[in-house]
Amino acid sequence: MRTRIALMATVALGMGLLAACGGQATATPPSTTTATTTAGPVRPKIINLVGKSPCGLIPQSDVTRFEWDKAPKAEAESTLQSPLCSYDANWGLGSIALDDHDGISEWTHGKYGNGTTRPTDPVLGFQAIDALSPDSHICDVVVDVAPGQALDAYIEIDGVSPVSDPCTFAHQWAEAAMSTLLS
Repeated sequence: MRTRIALMATVALGMGLLAACGGQATATPPSTTTATTTAGPVRPKIINLVGKSPCGLIPQSDVTRFEWDKAPKAEAESTLQSPLCSYDANWGLGSIALDDHDGISEWTHGKYGNGTTRPTDPVLGFQAIDALSPDSHICDVVVDVAPGQALDAYIEIDGVSPVSDPCTFAHQWAEAAMSTLLS
């Protein structure tokens, strides 16, 4: 107890001397917090999707590699209100949609998709997410290509596909489309 009283008296005396000598006495330690900044999306460059055709993004060599057995079909995606190119095969469906007005944040905030999202490996250096459906055979890989713009690569597996995991397949599908956008 005496040690504690002596210590408190010494601290008080030191603070008094510091104040008398023109210093500033304070019992509050200086702040140790630092400002942090949030990094923006990872994009090697901005890709403007306005006016692009999704059916022109997949080269014939990739159509063959992914075993699409019907001609691609251009249509308007009603939920995203964006141009879409759908592909069909005996093992399932796929599409590439070009969201040129909402972007990836609308997926992460729940506007689109029927399940949950999670970060995934970048697609050719661009930030991407998996949008998972409650059905384990469906996955969208959404790639952030510009502020308010995203490429959506959708895969639905209903049979034996060239790749068994829909998110792995959708990631490869997104890479095929992004390769064309970057060329």
